Amino acid sequence: MKKKYLILIYLFLMISCSSEQELNDDFDKLGKYEKLNIILKDSLKVNTVYNDIFVITEVDCPKCNYLFSKLSMKYFDEKVLIVVNSYGNKIDISTFKENEFKENIVFDFDDLFINYGIVEKSTFISLKESKIDTLIEIEPISIEDKFDLIERIITEK
Repeated sequence: MKKKYLILIYLFLMISCSSEQELNDDFDKLGKYEKLNIILKDSLKVNTVYNDIFVITEVDCPKCNYLFSKLSMKYFDEKVLIVVNSYGNKIDISTFKENEFKENIVFDFDDLFINYGIVEKSTFISLKESKIDTLIEIEPISIEDKFDLIERIITEK
């Protein structure tokens, strides 16, 4: 907890005393967990702490992304965050748009998760003890096993 506050204080000091390039360089030096938290809180305005995150993109396998988005819909009412990084060109995001009032659904139209190296494609992220515990990238190889693992992770919490 203290570490989080120190990071935030450090970032605020950097903002007041640094150029934009220096800020980007310093941000790039942060780990994935720290970047993830900054993006969620500052850019996407997520104020609730979530232990499990679905990041849905249109990168790579369209069928995999479609199935992954369907899996995430099973958890609309659970304590999971769903980050939609899609305009709906390759997957149907209408259900997410219809439920965008829910605080656990956010849209990353600026590609922050991809641009800052959090994910490269649709990914499930599980957090534990203030760090990324599990990162499951969605691809055709062993997709059913990955979905089973995701469901086990969510239901065991």
